[in-house]
Amino acid sequence: MNNLSSVLLSTLLGLVVGFASARGLLLPSWYILIPWCIAGALVGAYLGTWRLALVAGAAYGFTLSLSFLITGFSGTPEQLPSFGLLLLILGALGVVGGIVSSTIGYQLRMLFTARK
Repeated sequence: MNNLSSVLLSTLLGLVVGFASARGLLLPSWYILIPWCIAGALVGAYLGTWRLALVAGAAYGFTLSLSFLITGFSGTPEQLPSFGLLLLILGALGVVGGIVSSTIGYQLRMLFTARK
């Protein structure tokens, strides 16, 4: 699998997990962070290079945050400007979370494959 398809697959995973989370198909409340982190770690563990794990993790985290927030938005059109600012801020936090979780997954894979 090439780099672009890996990033696109991670983006699709973020969309699916974010949508499922907003619709209550996964765990409620703060516990939702557990499957988010596991999915991000799987992204990093699957990819072959650390750089690709960072890029795909960032794409995963960003699309996860945006799809979760947009799917769960139930405001009025007047609230869209402030909601857009919230999307930017939490999208950036999603990038950080995606990078951290995919880096953990990549490092765990390196740790376990080095011991064999």
